[in-house]
Amino acid sequence: MERVCERQNLLAALKRVRQNAGSPGIDGITVEALSGYLRVHWPRLREELLAGCYQPQPVRRVAIPKAGGGERELGIPTVLDRFIQQALLQVLQPLFDPTFSEASFGFRPGRSAHDAVLRAQAYVQEGRSSVRAGERVMASVERFLDRRLKLKVNMHKSAVASPHRRKFLGFSFTDEKMPRRRIAPQAVVRFKERVRVLTMRTRGASLVQIAKELSLYLKGWRGYFGFCETPSVLRSLDQWIRRRFRSIAWKQWKGGRTRFAELRRRGVGHHLAAQTAGSVHGPWRISNSPALAIALPNAFLAAIGLTSLAPANVA
Repeated sequence: MERVCERQNLLAALKRVRQNAGSPGIDGITVEALSGYLRVHWPRLREELLAGCYQPQPVRRVAIPKAGGGERELGIPTVLDRFIQQALLQVLQPLFDPTFSEASFGFRPGRSAHDAVLRAQAYVQEGRSSVRAGERVMASVERFLDRRLKLKVNMHKSAVASPHRRKFLGFSFTDEKMPRRRIAPQAVVRFKERVRVLTMRTRGASLVQIAKELSLYLKGWRGYFGFCETPSVLRSLDQWIRRRFRSIAWKQWKGGRTRFAELRRRGVGHHLAAQTAGSVHGPWRISNSPALAIALPNAFLAAIGLTSLAPANVA
């Protein structure tokens, strides 16, 4: 505990807590107020830590909606407890991490969800396909967790099934001799739901503003799911997003005269512009028309800040 309370370790812990930010716990103390609180109370807290009598405060319970419905309860510790936890972690992690399994990736330094997906992919590529063997392993693991660790297996997330029918950290695998990483269908559904919210035609925002807000989400999503080995899915999503933008523009160009004028101003021929402006079809149908592809080409959408999901060499 003396090492935990060393000045350099505490300063590093304080820096990390500030970087992580986050909401306050039940005491309402914010990350910004932590330094001032420690200046006043640290001597007492240090004595309690060294004496082994420090008592963490209860966590603040928050319900987080789950993608598949229902809620997941999340406990938010106080900022002070997060600071002390970080100070402990910095001392204990170098001692214990080397003893952990090479197949363990959660909350470990230098390891990521992508590393875990790669390991899972390697297991899948080994080609083991015996259902009976899988059921034996499943039963053995379930017994161990239940009897030895007193943990209950979440059967909604655990099953003996073909890998291409299951999802793992947002990914799945293709049904091939050498399976490739693909984005799980559920992740694509959630992605489209979010994009629909950010590109609602009734928002009244300009295309530039919508592109700016949407691109923040797209960059983060691409940073994680761009790890897939099925770029055709990314290209398809790019096409779908661009079509939504063209649909938004068509909706904003209210009235046949305005639409005709906008199409002509953007390089569409007179006959095609008149034909498209007078169409009885809705915005989504028109968004896939030759006229909109000419008026709002991919280069224009990129110029107003719309981020592409697919790598440039496969777009």
